[in-house]
Amino acid sequence: MVELSWLRGKVALVTGAAGGLGLGLSRVLAANGARVIMADVDAAGVQDASAALNESGGATLAFHLDVTDGESWNGVARQTREAFGEVDFLCNNAGIVGAYEMPLGVSPDVLRQVLDTNVVGALRGVQTFAPAMRERQRGHILNIGSMTGIDTVSAASDYSASKHALVSLCEAMRDELSPDGIIVSLLCPGAVDTGLGGKRIIDAASGSAPGAPPASSAAARPSNAMPVLDVAAIALAGLTRGDFFIFTHAEGRQRLQKRVDEMLLGFDTLDAVMQ
Repeated sequence: MVELSWLRGKVALVTGAAGGLGLGLSRVLAANGARVIMADVDAAGVQDASAALNESGGATLAFHLDVTDGESWNGVARQTREAFGEVDFLCNNAGIVGAYEMPLGVSPDVLRQVLDTNVVGALRGVQTFAPAMRERQRGHILNIGSMTGIDTVSAASDYSASKHALVSLCEAMRDELSPDGIIVSLLCPGAVDTGLGGKRIIDAASGSAPGAPPASSAAARPSNAMPVLDVAAIALAGLTRGDFFIFTHAEGRQRLQKRVDEMLLGFDTLDAVMQ
């Protein structure tokens, strides 16, 4: 068991904290003594979630945040500093699934929205809070990726593309920020049982993400879906160790190996052609 006592008194900001993994991370952080800013585009939902954690002895505040809006980030940064001080730990968790389609079925407008939330949203968060971390020469950043960013899931091509982009961006963040004492980690979970079920779909016409449909079928959750609190504990343990890649499902190794083998075959073919 990795010791998480270092979190006591630290200021943590978690996006997408109204439910799912963001709420699970907030719960584990608060239970270990962190002061948690819970941010979400669902203002009412995140207020309720924060109130519930505070009733259990947590020290949390809830702020509305649209991760695609720079001014919204600036507002949350200002409110956070006024309430708790500088952020020690940033968790870019907010994300949307998108259309959940093969490439020919994906609208370019939907793909732009997915990238703006899942990739640019994380970039905005780091650009907002990393400069102060740099000045202090310390800080932790946890970006929430996915195994779909390691091994493509064609039926979720827009979401998968966004998570591949996030992997590359996070590697660049690590290279830029690690010399300044900032630990950057990337969680790539497999199936997570958030309790929400179904798929979260973007409404391209309105630009909104109305949330998941009711969890009426067990088929919405893979049989290997991991409880959200278990995923949160794995993520924070990996962050504490200073791991960059943090995985949750051992079977992901085979998926990655298959992809790497295919890439290496391309180089083998090149070698044969060049001889």
